[in-house]
Amino acid sequence: MADEDWQAGDKILIPAQAVVCLIAAVAPSGAAWAVSESFSPPSYVGWADPSLIWEMLIGGIVICSFLAAIALWIFSALRKAQRAQLRRNAFVSSA
Repeated sequence: MADEDWQAGDKILIPAQAVVCLIAAVAPSGAAWAVSESFSPPSYVGWADPSLIWEMLIGGIVICSFLAAIALWIFSALRKAQRAQLRRNAFVSSA
């Protein structure tokens, strides 16, 4: 029978696995970045300034986050109303 600490070694491996996955994800992008200058045209972004592109990207993320927060708020309000209705129905049926 296994004792209580049979998974103790697994906790050490989790950060190591995370680091290996991070390196595996970043290494190909570094190689692609080094080679990308020969494949992309010099004015790939066109008329837009790179700082403008970053501002638009950050603005899009902010807007999407705001819309997601509103959707979550509506979903939680609907669940709260549904729970209240279920409580009312249970109270009425118990009387």
